[in-house]
Amino acid sequence: MAGSFAFNAVSQESDLEATYASVLQQIADVQAATDQKRLYLKKQEEQIASLQSQIDSAGELKASIRPLVVEMTAEIEKEMIKDVPFQASERFARLDRLKEDLDKPDAPIASLFRQSMNIFDTEVVAGVSVASYNGNNPKNPGTRLAACDADITSTACDLPKSVKDALPVGATKIEGDYLRESVTDGYYLHFGRMSLIYLQFDSSEAWKWDQEAKDWVEMSRSDVLDSRRAVRIARGESAPNVVLAPIRVGG
Repeated sequence: MAGSFAFNAVSQESDLEATYASVLQQIADVQAATDQKRLYLKKQEEQIASLQSQIDSAGELKASIRPLVVEMTAEIEKEMIKDVPFQASERFARLDRLKEDLDKPDAPIASLFRQSMNIFDTEVVAGVSVASYNGNNPKNPGTRLAACDADITSTACDLPKSVKDALPVGATKIEGDYLRESVTDGYYLHFGRMSLIYLQFDSSEAWKWDQEAKDWVEMSRSDVLDSRRAVRIARGESAPNVVLAPIRVGG
C-alpha cells in the first residue's frame, strides 16, 4: 500500500508539472500574439497619422497645382503659336478645352493636371514622328468641294471612294456635314518639326511651309516626287523605307 501511494503521489506531481508547463506555454503564446497586435496597431496608427497629414495638406497641394497648370498651359500655347502649324486646328482645340476647364473654379485639380500632361506628351511625340493626314489647300481651301458642288462627276471633284460609297445612287450633291468635311483638297505630311508639306490630291499643287517666312512656298518637282513617296509610306500604302523631306537649313 505504501508503495502504491508513493507511486500515485509521483504521478500526480508529474501531471501538475506538465499542466504548469502547458499553462506557461499558453501564456507565452498569448503574450506573443498580444505583442504582434500591438505592433500592428502601432503601424496602423502611424498610417492614420500620415493620411491625416496628407489630408490636412491637400488644400495647400491643390492651391499650388492650379497655378502650375496655368503657367504650363501658357508656355505650351506660346510654343504652339511659334511652332510649325501641323494639325493646328486639332492641337489648339485640345488646348482650348483645357483653358475652358481652367476657368471653372470647381474643375478637379487631378483632371486639369492630367489634361496638361497629355497635351505636353502629345506635343513631344509629334515632334519626333512622321505623319500624314487629309486637309484643305493652305492657299485656297475648299477648291475640291467647290468643284464637286459645281459638277459631282468632274475630274476636279474625283470623289474619294468612301464618299462615293456613302452617297445614294445617282446623287448629284454631297449632303451632310460629315461627308462634305471628308472631301478635302489633298494631304499634309510633317516630319516632326523639321518639315511640313502639302500635296494636292491630283498633284496639281505642292507647297512646303517656310518657318522663317511663316508662309507657304511652292515645292520643286523633285521634292514633290519624294514627298508623294513619303506620303504613301506614312499612310501605310507603301512598305517602310528611307524618305526625303524638303527642309530649310541655316539662313
